[in-house]
Amino acid sequence: MKLLKLALISFLVLFVVATLIGLMLPSTVVVSRAVDINRKDPGRIRQEINTLSRWPNWIEGIQANGFKLTSADSIGKGASGYVNGNNIQIIRATDTAIVSEWMGKGGFRQEAVMNIITNPSHAVTTVQWSFTQHIKWYPWERLGSMMNDKILGPVMEKSLANLKTLAENSANETVQQGGEAIIP
Repeated sequence: MKLLKLALISFLVLFVVATLIGLMLPSTVVVSRAVDINRKDPGRIRQEINTLSRWPNWIEGIQANGFKLTSADSIGKGASGYVNGNNIQIIRATDTAIVSEWMGKGGFRQEAVMNIITNPSHAVTTVQWSFTQHIKWYPWERLGSMMNDKILGPVMEKSLANLKTLAENSANETVQQGGEAIIP
């Protein structure tokens, strides 16, 4: 009986300590990465980001994890897809930002924002991609959120590098006809 009592008290003390440590961690976690793309016109970049059916061309591992479209339209607001247990939906699309919501099993929710930043004086477009997750007070969620950057960061970096290669290569393939650029 003493052993059971000791185990129960130890468990409660560890739970309280983990909860207190977890409460010191932020309730919102943001993982963000950016890349500069040598392309003045952001049209092709926007097209790749705003079209779900084009995501397998540049988002690392998305095709291997069973990506499929779940909406009739794959472009802009309302476009939705499914990958690796997550439902993805574009909830807002403007010229400068595409916002999508990723819903996982058990109500796990993240918001992904892809900002397109242009500088008229330079031939560079910056794409900044961030995932934001709001964490509940549960100690296992708070402590587990410390791994978000280690898990998402490298995949985001590789994906943005793929997007950079794709956009810069298509810029090199642009053909001039009658003074107008035609993007393949």
